[in-house]
Amino acid sequence: MDTFAYVKSESTDYVLTTLNSFLPNISFTYDKENDSQLPFLDVLFIRNGTHLDTTIYRKDTHNDLYLHWDAFASVSWKRGTLRTLINRAYLICSNKELLHKELGYLRSVFLKKNGYPLSTIKQLMKEIEESQKQKEVTQVSTTDQPNQQEQNVHSLLLPLRALKV
Repeated sequence: MDTFAYVKSESTDYVLTTLNSFLPNISFTYDKENDSQLPFLDVLFIRNGTHLDTTIYRKDTHNDLYLHWDAFASVSWKRGTLRTLINRAYLICSNKELLHKELGYLRSVFLKKNGYPLSTIKQLMKEIEESQKQKEVTQVSTTDQPNQQEQNVHSLLLPLRALKV
């Protein structure tokens, strides 16, 4: 089971000992941030002053190989593969700079390693960008507070599962 929690460094040992004292069959461990970064699942958290930025995390062993364009599979599966990764970038990347970097990465990987036509990549990216803009317009127009200052707040909801012992 993966859990993400912020714990002050002077309290880490106490919290770990306390958690590990509850059930003998469950052993908690922890990772510390390295160079102001901490990967968790497929998200890379980057401490930036007093707030966290988020972007996509890939393990060192990730090889960037997806469903190749020339594979004997439905075009809808191929487009769906890329569409999913583009949508994931919009959900996880916390600012435009990180989003732009991730979309450039996807463009390069799908073009060079996976054989996707540039026109297909551009079309999907444009469709999703327009869809995201429409969502932003809808969110702004349905706000209950008309004088509310725009804030760039991103949330990442992770599923909670029942603890089974």
